Amino acid sequence: MGAPGGGAGALEDNAGVPHAAVRAAEGRGGEEWNGGGGGGNGQMGWWSPSEAHAAWWAHRDQKASRDDVRDAAQLARHGAAAFALEPCFQSALYVTDCDTPSADSLLVAVGSHTWPDNGPGWRLDGARHSVAVPHSDERVIQALRKVCVRAGELLLWDSRTVHFGSSMRAKRPRSEPGKEPWGVPLWRPPVRQPDDAATVKADLDTSGVALVAGVAGPEECRRLAALFAVEMSQAFDVPLPAGAAVPSWKELPKGVWGQLSRGGGGWGVACCTRAAWEARLLPARVSIFKALLGKDDLVVSIDAVHWSPPTGRLCFMASFAPRCVRPDSAFKRKCVALATGRLRTTHHAHLGDFSRYSFGTKWAKAPAVSAQWRSPGLAEGALLPPKLANALAQPTSLHTAAERIAAGLTVDTARALLRPEISTWL
Repeated sequence: MGAPGGGAGALEDNAGVPHAAVRAAEGRGGEEWNGGGGGGNGQMGWWSPSEAHAAWWAHRDQKASRDDVRDAAQLARHGAAAFALEPCFQSALYVTDCDTPSADSLLVAVGSHTWPDNGPGWRLDGARHSVAVPHSDERVIQALRKVCVRAGELLLWDSRTVHFGSSMRAKRPRSEPGKEPWGVPLWRPPVRQPDDAATVKADLDTSGVALVAGVAGPEECRRLAALFAVEMSQAFDVPLPAGAAVPSWKELPKGVWGQLSRGGGGWGVACCTRAAWEARLLPARVSIFKALLGKDDLVVSIDAVHWSPPTGRLCFMASFAPRCVRPDSAFKRKCVALATGRLRTTHHAHLGDFSRYSFGTKWAKAPAVSAQWRSPGLAEGALLPPKLANALAQPTSLHTAAERIAAGLTVDTARALLRPEISTWL
């Protein structure tokens, strides 16, 4: 393993980074970040070699190309819809500042959205859009940057961009026997405005990443964070400390939010909250995606919420797709997911596949959901189909049951499970 960027000093011109897209992105206004609002001495985030190994989960959420043999299972499930949205764009609305090494935020290999899927050791899943990228790929290491984002900003990236989330150290750790620490430059992409869609699109085309300010104001960020805290307290039946003027999600116990090096607990229940839903549909966010996709009639994913109290990150993810490429089968799955209040979908809004991370991963398991928890999206007076209601008691098999139940519903029956202002976006 090497140390991205080499030593501990400043990286003022991305020395040693071979990919032209990195230099092009900086020519458009990006800067190495010193945490103080300008360029100059580029600040680094650091891992020891063992920390780098533990933190690494780099991946793509979209394959760069279609292969009918390799992707036979994916094509059998979704048909033409499987590759109908190229490229897919993802986004995360940050409601906290994440502009220091120790703050949990996204790491990206700048410009990697243009690379083919044949990197050394890359593993492609023939059944879904997933490409695992190892830490042995030197090109990824050299292009890696830790993105600095502030509250109210929307971070966007091309789904083909190699990325993952993590926190780092602010100071270079000691070397381990025969191994040097990893240093990753902090990077502040060019900051755009919501009405500057053409430049946002140009940034995504060039570097695979774009940053937009002013998508949520300070009061909106505080309101979403407080609402999220209350909903998580209710969902997991964990009381918040009494006496606080504003409920704080940072006061929730560790068992509720999960594993630091995996972006916090993006459990399905967090993704079904009213806070997550409102964050997805902020007007400026929707407007940006309409411009990027060239369509006004969009559908949205029931996407991840990344939250990590010790490292200060709370962000709400969302991806959009034109309604015209979303089949009815995906609509029914998304209605069922939101009706349960426990399932999330993948980043592809038009496919609506259930995420395998709704109830945790091998790194961290989600806690039990309160029996009193009711999805905020559920229609007034709506009852879950009996088989689906029974399946809630067995979370490890809920995905399988929900898939089967969704397939057996009509579109109208699925729609009736949810409030109209919710189902219209699925």
